[in-house]
Order: sequence, then structure tokens, then C-alpha cells
Amino acid sequence: MAGNDSERTDYQELIPLFHQLADESAPEPQRMRIRDLLVTGHLPVAEHIARKFRNRGQPEEDLQQVARIGLINAVDRFDPNRGTDFLSFAVPTITGEVRRYFRDATWAVRVPRRLKELHAAITTASARLAQELGRSPRPKEIATALGMPVEEVYEGLQVGFAYNTDSLDSGTDDEGRSPAENRLGDLDKALHTLDEAAQRSGELGLLLDQETALGNSGTVLYEQRDYAGAAALIKGDFLEGFSVRGASEFDNWLAAERQHWCRRSVDVLVHRAEQLLAAGDVASAHEMVQRARELDWRPETAVRTALRALVLAGDRAGALALFKAFASRLKRDLGAEPDTETGALAERVRLEKIWRLPQAVGDADARRSGSRRAPLVGRALELERLTGAWTACRAKRRATVAVIEGDAGAGKTRLAEELAARARLDGAVVAAVRAVAADRGDAWSGVLGIARGGLLDAPGVAGAPPDALAQLRGTAPPGALGRALAEVLQAVADERPVVVFVDDAHWLDRESLLALGAVIRDLVRAPVAFLFTVAPHPTDPELDEVRARIGRELAGTAVQLGGFGTDEVRELGRWALPSYGEEQLDRLTRRVLADSAGIPLLVVALLHAVAGGFEPHHAQQPWPKPTETFEQTLPGDLPDNVVAAIRINFRRLSAEAQRVLAATAVLGGRVAGTTLGRAAGVAGDALAQALDELEWQGWLTAEPRGYAFVARIVREVIDRDMVTQGQRQRMLDMADRSA
Repeated sequence: MAGNDSERTDYQELIPLFHQLADESAPEPQRMRIRDLLVTGHLPVAEHIARKFRNRGQPEEDLQQVARIGLINAVDRFDPNRGTDFLSFAVPTITGEVRRYFRDATWAVRVPRRLKELHAAITTASARLAQELGRSPRPKEIATALGMPVEEVYEGLQVGFAYNTDSLDSGTDDEGRSPAENRLGDLDKALHTLDEAAQRSGELGLLLDQETALGNSGTVLYEQRDYAGAAALIKGDFLEGFSVRGASEFDNWLAAERQHWCRRSVDVLVHRAEQLLAAGDVASAHEMVQRARELDWRPETAVRTALRALVLAGDRAGALALFKAFASRLKRDLGAEPDTETGALAERVRLEKIWRLPQAVGDADARRSGSRRAPLVGRALELERLTGAWTACRAKRRATVAVIEGDAGAGKTRLAEELAARARLDGAVVAAVRAVAADRGDAWSGVLGIARGGLLDAPGVAGAPPDALAQLRGTAPPGALGRALAEVLQAVADERPVVVFVDDAHWLDRESLLALGAVIRDLVRAPVAFLFTVAPHPTDPELDEVRARIGRELAGTAVQLGGFGTDEVRELGRWALPSYGEEQLDRLTRRVLADSAGIPLLVVALLHAVAGGFEPHHAQQPWPKPTETFEQTLPGDLPDNVVAAIRINFRRLSAEAQRVLAATAVLGGRVAGTTLGRAAGVAGDALAQALDELEWQGWLTAEPRGYAFVARIVREVIDRDMVTQGQRQRMLDMADRSA
């Protein structure tokens, strides 16, 4: 087709459009319309090439789609200023795309055992020589090492091309040569040309050595699942911009190799991004998956990983925008729709909470350093253990218990929320409740809180016994509430996995704790994960019993969180203060560690205050006292720098959020949002924004029953230092409480 002059004339009218497409100063919508015209106008070329490969065991519709992808690639890559016509460029590109499809789909000929063994020997020798020489070996060096003629090395290297090749009697070209003769002739010519050129040009030889070494090393690392090492080797397209004049079959082979390495590179980068997500490094995961999508926008595995990374970073709107853009391009370029798994994930993203933040807070968060939403640091191993337990719960459909233990301020809630967020993206129902000290004397408050914390609204709940639902909803007299909880959980788990998240479980009432222990035993064969955060003090016999059964009778894991060390504080310091040099970071790290005792909550508070202009001074005395835990510390015992940091961060909140936070400190415990609004004099959208701001920035935690401070000591500092006696009384009066 490419050699037919009459057919070339039919496409002459499209030539000026390539120059218009190459004009980057033209408006993007105009360029996209031109691109669509070029693809549509050359569709007969793709269809003709696809028909040449009919009756070879692959559906014609698939061949047509693959050929169209090759045409789109050709339109995107063609440079009209190089002096070649488009068909001379497009036909090899499209043909290479189709041949790559056949190459990946099946072998066309039976490869002799000798050649398979030869190929394996060459691969082994190449890896060994690469280590000895510090570069990729040349074919002649491989031949010497194996004691064989270099021609046999070339023969072994060509084994990989033995996929659905053209038959020798499938027709000839204008010069009477078969496609197979063209292929072997052009490839041999290209290899000979490459060898001569590499010997003449040290720069070209170095390029080929580097590309081959990277390919060999990357393959080894990929097969060993060392995705971090393999990702570090990915620099761009294979032999990007390289070609051999007069060897069209080599160009086809090179295009096919680029496709192969592109797919392999995308796979490596996506796997590495998933590893980073599992370790809690959301920012690095997002950067990694962006690299994958720059190489190829089409793989939906990369799209799904990008969606998860954006949601876990708190950018729900960005995730939805990405999906919309992907679906639109997929429809426009390929006439296809996102697959079921991608569509389901996008729908779950739509159901994620919409944070109603004041404009100033959203702008600060976009700048990273101004936001209190610190990255998850120093918890990679713990998060990996928790996500591993959750994955096994889903895959094996068995009950799992995960316990996160740590002192106040260690970040238990944050780590549990990270796991819960991942579970929601996996399609799980999350029923969450946060216990407070007052709950210990409120019988069954924990069970009822779980029911109203997302369980009664879950898909599948209609399959539960009506009596059980009525008891948990409070529309029927309570009978066996523990049994009712088990029946409703079983009904929901029959439809999708469930996470029961109990924050500060050491404050649960005894009735609820005993009921949860029984429920865990009853639902041992259901995909339900019970996630508890607990403090080491006070101890609770029921929780201790559950924890002791993990690994013996119960599947699951228990992790303990300690304080931060120098590395973690330094990493957070680099995040909060990106303009600081190494020496400044060293001084800041030492100062923050001394003042915070490595307690994560205080580390973040101090860093935010420093980012806001606070200059900490040297502490007067060691802290904390050897005989006290952080939970036992009083505001007057805190270092002056910590108290000053809490005050400064309070003043950086919006005016409405300051009033709501002060009301929460005055009223204490868990307080309903409407009560906080009355006490603070904030209502409507302003109240919703203030509560979201305080939750987003880590001051308060929320559940359906109300809001509570993340840390008692912070509440006491706010109550002592940021509220006057007159304000306190007015808030109590507005909330209908007595002082």
C-alpha cells in the first residue's frame, strides 16, 4: 500500500494538516480537531494493514483496534519537517504494532530446543559479562565467552521474534521478495549497520551499551520483584529517537521493542507506586504513577493506582477530574469505555467525604507546608502489616483483628484512618466509633455507636433479621444486642467486606467489649476486620484477651507505636519547611526533638508553628518527667515552646473554627455538632466548614454521635489559655449546661 502512487495521491489533501498539528502555538481544541481529522482520514491505511493479518487465529475486530492504536501513535509521533511522507512512516509503525500484538499473543512456529537453550545460554552469559565488564557485552564478546561463532549469537538473539511471522508463500512485494525475506534481510542489514556504526562512534556504542545494560538489569530486577531498583533504571523510551536509514524492518522491530519496554516500564512503575502506597508514602506513589502515565496513558492499572493516590492525599476532586479526562480520551481515541473495575473505583471515589474547607485552608494545603495534614512518616512497616492483614481478610474471607497500641499523641488514630481509607477504596463498608471516658459507664454505647457509625446504612443490611435491625435502631426494646450486631454484620459481610473501627477502645463499656469478643468468634468465617486503637493504660481484661488470641485462634496483627527519632523529625521538617537548608534542618530537628520528646502530635504542632514564624527558644528543664507519661502530663508541665506552638496554631485557624474549637474545649468529652454550633454562635454552612477544618487539620475526631479532641492535653491548653472566664460561662449557657 505504501508503494502505490494512486493511493498516496488520495491522502495528499491531508498533508497540510500535519503542519497545522505541529504548530504548538495553535489553540489546543483546534489541534485536537485536526488530530481527529488526520486519524479518521487515514483509517483505511490501518484497516488495510489489519486485513493482511486475517485468518491467523486472532479476531479481526481486535486486529482492527490494534491497527488503529498504531495509527494514532503514528499521527502523534510524525514530524512533517523531517522531509519524509506520512505513509512511509505510518505503515511500518502500524505494522509493528500489529506484529507486537501477535508476538505477545502466541508463538507462530515451534522453536527448536537447541535455539531455546542457546537463547538461555546467551542470557546467562550476558548477565555475567555485564557484571565483569561494568557494561552490556557486545555480541562478539558473548560469542567469545561461549566459544561459538558470532552468527550463532545473532541467531539466538532472534529467537524472540518467532511469533506469528508471515508465511514464506504468503505473497511477494513489487521486487518479488516475500515478507519473511524482507524481514530477515532488513534486520540483518540493520544489525550489521549498527555494529559498524558502534565501532566508529564511541558515543553510539555507549548509547547501545547503556540501553542494553539497563534492559538486562531491569529484567533481572523485575523478575526478582525489586520494583524500586527496576523503577530507578527507567529513563524514557527504549533507544528514543534512534533509527537506521534504509532498514524498515529494523524500524518495525525497534517500534515493537519500544512497545514491549513501555509496557514493562509501566508495569514496574505501577507496582512500585502500589508499594509506596502500602508504606504510606502517598506523595512519592503519586509521582511514580504519573511517570507511568506519561509513558502510556492507556493502562487502567495505572489509572486506578493514580485514583487511589489522589484520594489518599485528600484530593477527591483531582481524582474525579482524572477519571473524567481518562474516560473522555478513551472514548475519543479508541471508542472504548473504562473497564468495570475502574468504573467501580471511580464510583467509590464519588462517595468519599467532601471536605468543606475555607478557601484559605484549601490554598494552604495545596502548598503543603501551610497545612496541618502532615504526611504519614515513620509508620511504613506498621501500615504494611495492617494492610497485609486486611488483604488476607478479604482474600480468605475470614475475620481478622488488628490492634494499634500506643501512648497518647503517638498517631494511633491517624494510622487507623489510613487503613480505613484504603478499605473504603477496596469497596468495604466501614463502621466507625470513637469511645471517650464517659462511655465506660454507658452500657451498650459501643455496640449502638458501631451500628449508627455506618453499619445500618450499608448495602446488604436489608438481609438482616428485622428484630436485630429494630434493636440496633432503637425502635424495639433491647434484647440480645450482641447477637443483633453479629446478625447484621453477617448480612452486610455477605455482600461486601466490612471494617469495624473502634478508636480508643480502652474506653468502651464492658457490655460492648464482651459482645465484640463474642461477635469475633461467631464471624470467624466472614470477611470482617475489627480494628482497635488502644492505649497501654488503663488496661482492660477483655481487650487483653482478644489481643492474646491474635495469631493463635484469630487471624490478624498487633502493632505498637513509639515516638519519632531524628530521621522522622527531619523528614517532617523538610516537608513543613522546604526552604530550610541542611544545617538549618539539623538545628531544627534537635530543638523539636528536645521539646516534643519525639511525641508525633507535638512534633507536628511545633513544626507548624515554626512554619508560621515561631522561633523556639532553649528549654529550661528536661521533659517529660521520668515518672509521668504524656497522658498524665498537665498543661503547666509542658515545655513553654510546646504551649506556644499550640497557641500559635490555634490563632492560625479561621475565626469560626477558633470559636468552635474553644467551645469543644469548654464543654469537654464528645459533643454533638449542633451543640457546638449553639455554644460557639456559629451555624449553617459556616459551622460545617469550621468542623471540617478542625477535623481535616487534626484537632478533632468525628463520628455520628459528635466531635472530640484528638488529644486531651491540647484541649486543656486551649481551655486554660485561649478562653476567658466570661467566654466560658457564655458558652455553657448557650449549650444549656451549668458550670
